Amino acid sequence: MPTTSKWPKPRSEDEFEDMAVDFLRIRWKDPYATRNGRRGQRQDGVDIVGHPPWLEAKAAGAQCKNTESLTLAKVTAEVERARSFAGGLGEFLLVTAADRDVALQAEVREHFTKHRVPFHVEVIFWPDIVSDLSSDEQLVAKHWKGFPSGSTTSLAVPQQAPPEWIGRDGVGDKETFECQLELLLSVSASGVDLEAGELAVELYGIAPELGDWDGYIRTLLAQEPPPVGQAMRWEYRSRSYANVIQKWELVVADGGAMVLRWAEFNDHYRSINLRLQIRSVLALIWVHRVAVGRAAQRVGIEEPATIALRLAAHGSGPLHLCDDVPPVTEVTPRPTDPRTVWLPLPELAVSEADWSVQVQADWSSSLATLTGRLLSRALSHFRAGAALVRPNSKLREILAAAEREIVRG
Repeated sequence: MPTTSKWPKPRSEDEFEDMAVDFLRIRWKDPYATRNGRRGQRQDGVDIVGHPPWLEAKAAGAQCKNTESLTLAKVTAEVERARSFAGGLGEFLLVTAADRDVALQAEVREHFTKHRVPFHVEVIFWPDIVSDLSSDEQLVAKHWKGFPSGSTTSLAVPQQAPPEWIGRDGVGDKETFECQLELLLSVSASGVDLEAGELAVELYGIAPELGDWDGYIRTLLAQEPPPVGQAMRWEYRSRSYANVIQKWELVVADGGAMVLRWAEFNDHYRSINLRLQIRSVLALIWVHRVAVGRAAQRVGIEEPATIALRLAAHGSGPLHLCDDVPPVTEVTPRPTDPRTVWLPLPELAVSEADWSVQVQADWSSSLATLTGRLLSRALSHFRAGAALVRPNSKLREILAAAEREIVRG
């Protein structure tokens, strides 16, 4: 399939709005999303209106801009106009034909974090539109007549060895690929944004859309990795429960160690429906389960702590857990493996002098070798940063044993 930059852009505002309507019907899961009135009528900055299921009583609105660039000033001006929309909005999207602008994304996030408005604000770029529309043959035929689509070119990448730069030193951003891969292959292609040094993941209603895992992972392996900064954020937002947010922040603490902080939480997680939803996300999205042990003990850790562990292993060294982190057992199912000892997260905030790392692969055997290489790389990073906790011979023993275990696997 052609890259997003190769799909022809619409020539007129009218064509672009038609395309945006079809895109938003997919995004909002609302087949009745439609244009808001007609040109010349008062629209309060809203060209398209829809009713996503996660917004319940409120509507979602979008403003279309068939332009090659956009500024923060223009975004804020359109948001001010949208505030006058009759009945109020729960979500406002600025849909543009411009290519993705990382700097603008960061500016918009920062601005509306400081200056709150009564609805979610987001800029949708041309690659986002192409990503959704190009997956539907009928929509490709409607908007790009005669242009090659996914119906003639398969997305699947044939079985092949990992790119030659995986695990090799001295390749700049590519050195972080193993870490990125572990995160990227855990979410749907449209659900991850690794730009501006931030990981922001929103998962909603994606269980039926997962499709061919092996084909998707092979596709990721063939792509250049996006840059990832040290300051990262993992976020899970339930679209059925719009006020339920679990947010963990990873920051670099004194001494260079990663710190996992619980940033925000809404107590509605005790809903049975949401617990089932979280369980399905854990079962279907995350293809790795990571276990961390102290000497003879084994402690099973489910998401989102797994991400923190991976980043600690790939980054500067040991993982420190803040004392105020609530027990993860409250929001995730317990491990079913009887050999795994389950402990609440706060109890893990102990000396890191004898930690080991073990990865259990839940994917196909064809990726077992890659799993081993990823862990070996993680262990080398872990050892490099272990000087922060004065490693002893016992630590080296445990790390070496874990590495041998993966190699045998």
